[in-house]
Amino acid sequence: MDFYQLQWNLFKNRLKNIFLISLGIYFVVATAGYFLVLRNPDLVPQYMGWLKKSYSDLVLFRSNKLFLFTYILLTNLRASFFAVLLGLIPFLIAPVIFLIVNGFMLGFIMAAAQMEGMPMGYTLLTRILPHGIIELPALFYSISLGMYLSAEITKKLDPGRRQDSVSLKMLMLEISQSYFLIIIPLLVLAAFIEAFITPLMG
Repeated sequence: MDFYQLQWNLFKNRLKNIFLISLGIYFVVATAGYFLVLRNPDLVPQYMGWLKKSYSDLVLFRSNKLFLFTYILLTNLRASFFAVLLGLIPFLIAPVIFLIVNGFMLGFIMAAAQMEGMPMGYTLLTRILPHGIIELPALFYSISLGMYLSAEITKKLDPGRRQDSVSLKMLMLEISQSYFLIIIPLLVLAAFIEAFITPLMG
């Protein structure tokens, strides 16, 4: 059985429900954040200052596509690795908080763009969708791995469920294989699209 068949079995048997729940939470929070910002426009200057500061390096790199690609890739690799690493904290608290924060940021960006006069459909199609269609599944998969890790560690803390948990060795093997051979290639492709193709779309 080849590697990707093993990964498909892992996803189908252990990660699918977590992935779908993560997807649902993300878009519910993004929608809530979008309408929250539209109804409270005073939030925009507060968060926009923080957002511009966070992405100041991104503006500097726009003239050099290779640097821009590297910056985006390293940023996404750090975020996805952090999402998995949060799974070391039991009871699913940290991965869920990470998911909520990222969902809110999408809603905020969409609302802020609309308030600046950019139609939501235009922003989605030209600024987010080209790379987001690859980047977001990689992010959700990272969060799913983190939640899976957190759930299994929680089981190990419960004497009554410990025997039903996946062994730590197998857990680390499954997660490391998924991260290096699925998530990283997806993020490389997404960063390439965002750096080299998205800027050409307006």
